[in-house]
Amino acid sequence: MKKFTLRTISVMILCALAAQAAACGETGGEKETSADSEQTTAPETEKPFADNLGEYDFGGKDFTMLVRTSRADDLCPEEATGDVVNDAIYNRNAKIADRFNVTIKSVTLDDDGSLWNKTLEGDVMSDSGDYDLVMPDYWWGCETRGFFLNLNDYDVLDFSQPYWCAGWNDSAEIYGQLYCAVGSMSLDLIKNNIAMYFNKGMIDDLKLEDPYELVRSKKWTLDKLNEMAAAALSDLNGDGKFELGNDRIGYTFDLQAGRALLPSCGMKVATKTADDSYEYAFMTDKFVEMYAKVYRLVNEYDYSVYSNGNIETMQGEDVYSIFKSGYVLFLGSGIRGTDNLRDMTADYGIIPYPMYDENQDSYYTFNYGTPYMSMLLSTKDPEMTAVMLEALNAESYKSVVPAYLDTALKGKYSRDAETAEMLDLVNSTSFFDFTFVNETSTDHIVMWFFDQLASGVENIASAYEGRKSGFENSLQKLLETYKEAADAK
Repeated sequence: MKKFTLRTISVMILCALAAQAAACGETGGEKETSADSEQTTAPETEKPFADNLGEYDFGGKDFTMLVRTSRADDLCPEEATGDVVNDAIYNRNAKIADRFNVTIKSVTLDDDGSLWNKTLEGDVMSDSGDYDLVMPDYWWGCETRGFFLNLNDYDVLDFSQPYWCAGWNDSAEIYGQLYCAVGSMSLDLIKNNIAMYFNKGMIDDLKLEDPYELVRSKKWTLDKLNEMAAAALSDLNGDGKFELGNDRIGYTFDLQAGRALLPSCGMKVATKTADDSYEYAFMTDKFVEMYAKVYRLVNEYDYSVYSNGNIETMQGEDVYSIFKSGYVLFLGSGIRGTDNLRDMTADYGIIPYPMYDENQDSYYTFNYGTPYMSMLLSTKDPEMTAVMLEALNAESYKSVVPAYLDTALKGKYSRDAETAEMLDLVNSTSFFDFTFVNETSTDHIVMWFFDQLASGVENIASAYEGRKSGFENSLQKLLETYKEAADAK
């Protein structure tokens, strides 16, 4: 079995590349993953790998990933620590490294879009090929800069498999070109899903309907949220005002949870056309009605409090602490918020965000973003990278996702079997609008709608009319860029 060692090198050269664009904070580091960790022998009847790859031996080559500093532990931990998720990732890397005879390394780069664009451009222009795989954040716009290879050109990448995120990849593909993809390697596909936390004791005390049953019967709607949140409102200190932290509030939410309100009601900004293009055809009477109902929830009801984009520092107190103290019935936040509720004494549950009404075909879960995976034009061995991408995502689906979802999240944080059931529903209904995947190139239109809600803009049809030509021009420019590239082949 091939053996790795752990060591650290500087990435000061990366900072130098971006010096004109952004100040470089702490330098990142390179770390190697050991392949000599213990592996559990699979039963003879079990398929040893989740992918359909054949035999490959890459002769001990380095496989280097450029990753965001904040996501390094989710992709290439330095050692096994006994933590179930950390060790699942560590063992995944070791298993794949040993299987293909490679050395998996990672180089970290600060979470700065300008720095990433400068670094990727520098590698492509110099043809240095320092990175086999790059994983920037989706909203930095790197994918439209002409840095990347078309992933559809590599047959070993089977995007029909469940370890790839079809909801993302389908929206990232334009005219047959796919420059970035998302799969099970990214735990943000789970962690960044927005869900609704509720105080179970308060539900019982107020004799409200069981949220789990409401979800199962598809009666968990925006109207039902309003009804239950209103029932929870109470001026506990008798000062005639309703304040988060001092009184009992029905529903509070942060920026990302606010952005989830319209998508959970079925808002889809871009529609795919017959010629594999996209158009904006969302401004209908139904959409205007949907916006008006969400507008009232955000702006007009005392029982609903928006934390102005920062859920951690509202009125000087951590909002998770307020929820844990029993002052909030419903809290909107990401699944990663479970980390803040580990020590909550009162029982809580998790459910998806509500539908607009009972006629909606499904619950929709808003995910507020993920790093994606791409290959630079300067990648020295793209075939090896394609094989590693397929294998790492497949193995993540088989071992890492269950470790996080089943063992860590369901076992460590959730309080009942129903919550585990709801987590499965939340994750299975995650939706990515085309304009979200291409947020920078579409002038942030998908986020613009909640900005209007938060700013108190009531007449959305009029507000959109003032921005319509600009939004449509941005869309056409994006489509033309991809069309020109497709026609040039």
